[in-house]
Amino acid sequence: MAEPPLLLFPQTLPYPSRVEKALEKLESILVLELPYTNENWQKHWAKFLKKVKFLRHKPEASIDFDHLKRVFLQLKDWALYLRDVENLKILERYAQSEDDFPFFDEKKKEALGNLERAYLVLMLAEDVDLTLSEVKKNLNTFEQTWEDFFKEGIVGEDPFFRKFEVPWEKVTPPEELTNLSRRVFAWNTIFPHLDLEEFESIKLLVSEAECVELLKETKIMQHPKINGIITLF
Repeated sequence: MAEPPLLLFPQTLPYPSRVEKALEKLESILVLELPYTNENWQKHWAKFLKKVKFLRHKPEASIDFDHLKRVFLQLKDWALYLRDVENLKILERYAQSEDDFPFFDEKKKEALGNLERAYLVLMLAEDVDLTLSEVKKNLNTFEQTWEDFFKEGIVGEDPFFRKFEVPWEKVTPPEELTNLSRRVFAWNTIFPHLDLEEFESIKLLVSEAECVELLKETKIMQHPKINGIITLF
């Protein structure tokens, strides 16, 4: 009897790196498809695409990915806006008046339902994972890039060359998923709407120990298609 397929949980990208290492050995994996998920895999993990089957929601769930993309990009712009101290002062003035700040006024026109908000939470989480993954890869190649840069302009041995040393443990972000509880509860909202018709059963592939405890607070493990958990910790 064939083993049930594995569903990556609660992330949608092979991050932390232990997920990527596991993929090297796995024949296939299920991944929840968010508006940018397929694109991110094609751009950064194309070598694994043949192993990936993307899960989407049931047709009746009626999720507009284009609309979610617009809201997602607006939120990212808003986050950049709030990095400026002067902009925060403007926001504070609006908070003390009866007028709506233009951003919030626009948001009222684009109200999201619970399911759409859950997708948006996972989209933001996916964006964080992608950024952290890129930082990790760049740090791993930085030392070699530094040495190659100087060697290109030097013919022969350089008696003054010193290996560039960086205390990586101080600058490398810990490889762990952020906002686990929000991710798991977003999944709890989404899970009943996933199209799992073709699968007799599935198992969750979990990279974070905390997720196992958080799952106990949801109805995910009670779903008739769920047949256990495989952990990577």
